[in-house]
Amino acid sequence: MIGLFQGYHVIDMHAHFRSGEYVAQHARLAKQHEIDFVVAMANTLPCNDTVENLEAYKRLLSGQEEIPRVFPLAALTKGREGRELVDIEALKPLVVGFSDDGNCLQDLDLLREALSHDVMVMLHSGVEYNIRGFRDTDEPKWIEIYLGLRREEKRGILYLQHISRAGSVELIRGAKAEGVKVFAETCPHYFTFTRDELATPVNPPLGSLKDLEAVREGLSDGTIDTIASDYAPLPQPKKTGIAGFRSFLPLSHGLVIQGVLTGEQLKEKLYSNPKSILELAGADLGGI
Repeated sequence: MIGLFQGYHVIDMHAHFRSGEYVAQHARLAKQHEIDFVVAMANTLPCNDTVENLEAYKRLLSGQEEIPRVFPLAALTKGREGRELVDIEALKPLVVGFSDDGNCLQDLDLLREALSHDVMVMLHSGVEYNIRGFRDTDEPKWIEIYLGLRREEKRGILYLQHISRAGSVELIRGAKAEGVKVFAETCPHYFTFTRDELATPVNPPLGSLKDLEAVREGLSDGTIDTIASDYAPLPQPKKTGIAGFRSFLPLSHGLVIQGVLTGEQLKEKLYSNPKSILELAGADLGGI
């Protein structure tokens, strides 16, 4: 893939760099696979839910010229437990947004209050459950709930992470047609594999062929704004499941080869739309 994306910078809106000694190595691995900017999730140890923890996390990345620009998120709630908001005003200058990714925020009063601070909130929609021997998610239920709140609360930026289900795509498409301001993301594994092909655990779980086709259609018609890796090391670099940096761009470019997206549309998902969203959130991308 070297050189395939030289015409623009690649921005990954969703990756997990974990904690401690490996943080900078994860970042360097992203750069090796042609990723120039990365938004890093807050599920760290300790959790990135305080100014002290965020500053320590950013120090792990300082002075690393060979790695991409990393924009950290703060947790949305303390400990990502969904019970009490972090100090949003204190953390705003250090981050591009807030997310409890991996955990579904079920307290809508907390979400409404967070958006009132005029920040970007990135939501993990849905809770996993088991049905007939496979893992599923109630993602569409929570997408509908969050969109309902968005119709009332117009402040801030609402960004729906890793969309994986046909019902979710349909709901987001309808909301956007109404003029609801919301951004949506998916990941390569949701438009490449189904649960019938792979048993690899990801969160949300892989869907059916119907879900996969709906995600592809949502990318094609603009319902889904971005493609992100959801890179999830275990915890060492290069030890990942199917959500890895190595497969991120090849699988995304596969959409062009298969005629799902044009090259210009893929650029929108990997660069133009993420850039616009991050700049709307107050990020400085250095004039790219």
